[in-house]
Amino acid sequence: MNTIIKSNEPYYYMNLQQKVWNIYSYIKDNVYLCRSDIVIDNYPINSTLLFGIMTSLVNGKQLIYGEYGLGKTTSSENIICMLYSFPKEVVLASSLKGTPEQTEEKMIARPHLGDLNKGIENVIWSDFVLIGPKIIDELNRMPPSKQNILLEGTDRGIWKYLNDFLKNDSLAIYSTSNYKDSGNTDVIPPLLDRFDVAVESKHPGINNLRYRRSVPRGDDLYDKEIADKMFSIMSVEKDYAKLNNQIRDLRSEYHKRLVERINVDLLSLDEQEEARREILNMRVGKDGNLFYDIIISELASCQVFGQKRSNEQCKTGCHYSNYLCNKVSNCLSVRSDTSLKNYSAALAWLFGKSEVESEHLAIVLPYVIWHKTQFKKEYLSQFEEEERKDPLHLHVAKKSVEQMRKRFSEIKPIQEDMINAIIRKDINAAKNIASNSDHPVFREYLYL
Repeated sequence: MNTIIKSNEPYYYMNLQQKVWNIYSYIKDNVYLCRSDIVIDNYPINSTLLFGIMTSLVNGKQLIYGEYGLGKTTSSENIICMLYSFPKEVVLASSLKGTPEQTEEKMIARPHLGDLNKGIENVIWSDFVLIGPKIIDELNRMPPSKQNILLEGTDRGIWKYLNDFLKNDSLAIYSTSNYKDSGNTDVIPPLLDRFDVAVESKHPGINNLRYRRSVPRGDDLYDKEIADKMFSIMSVEKDYAKLNNQIRDLRSEYHKRLVERINVDLLSLDEQEEARREILNMRVGKDGNLFYDIIISELASCQVFGQKRSNEQCKTGCHYSNYLCNKVSNCLSVRSDTSLKNYSAALAWLFGKSEVESEHLAIVLPYVIWHKTQFKKEYLSQFEEEERKDPLHLHVAKKSVEQMRKRFSEIKPIQEDMINAIIRKDINAAKNIASNSDHPVFREYLYL
């Protein structure tokens, strides 16, 4: 891994990854005080902040769980300011607040009443829609009917109102969700599936709070002058392409000011786009693809009923009861497959790797599945009393991936033999391997 260059050191040439790690360090040490909760390549890292930064790198969607007042929204605000170059005033003003009283007109757009009185149907889009990266604060305080309004926009960046249509070019979404209380509800499953990853924003701990009490607090991410200019453009310019170009110029100016203000060499807008291209073009290596096959075969396939279905129960005494397919009730979606690839590529890229390997998939997978995988109650109960630092479902996801990876290490050579037989078009050899191997992946290889 590249050495992190501290923000108080002189500037010199650094690659894109090092700039991202500097942003991570600055946020962790100054504006989102947090403790490390995972270890990657012997380096302790805070998962909420890491996945938040990777979300910006791939224009992903992150769901952040946690107790009240533990920095769920704060972490997202800071990441958007520093990686997308928006002043904090704009980020705060454009955030969508999750309340039961939200309406489509408050969330998405409203008619231009002056034009409507003249018989002209024009739409005024909300700042939430107009700004690229978005924050939905306390999503689960919206009832299901209001959450449904967000489905298409969060999925593809497409927003519709009356006869008008708008598509966001860059769409990172950060959404927070408090744990269950009397004032909120569950996030509906189709909206959950649209979130690439989920994390928990944890308590910062006594040492960070001691530091917070002793050091004067300031926030260098505000810039009223540039924010006012952005608000003016969003309220006047009706052509979305022109609006984006004008806003981009102001974002570049804000970037320059922020670099001087905090003395950290941040990614420019062009560099962020370059980083995104490098990540999304990164290939999955041979080792990664073999482990990918294991993941899909255990989370999407059913050797009895053809595939996993949420409305069907596993057969009693199923031959494959030792695999994860027997521990969950629903099917891994294609969206989740894409999420796993993109975030694993971002992780590999950050650590200077040339391709996605099984270790990157294993680190990312629990965060891709824990919020939307329906673990069976009897399976969850096996882990309830275990000592852990994560929410139960995330803990179970991590344990499940550990077991899956152990199985992978045992059958990887047989997988390679199977793939080679298929490449040689030696179907008899492939069938022979499948008949002598218990894992469902081998039957899936033959299911064309």
